[in-house]
Amino acid sequence: MNFDAQTVLVTQMDKKRIIESIPFQESPTMLLNYKKVLATRIIEHQRSKFKGFDDSDQKF
Repeated sequence: MNFDAQTVLVTQMDKKRIIESIPFQESPTMLLNYKKVLATRIIEHQRSKFKGFDDSDQKF
């Protein structure tokens, strides 16, 4: 996947906020859920950028 600088910055800010609020060491399930949510957010952000160009799925 290719990420633009804005996506990476937003992702890093979300990651920092979540890391500060969730003790991952105590719950590996929470870490997996976080990674899943973060990946979904990145994909949705990338798709929204290309929404007007084509109706088909974009390859990133």
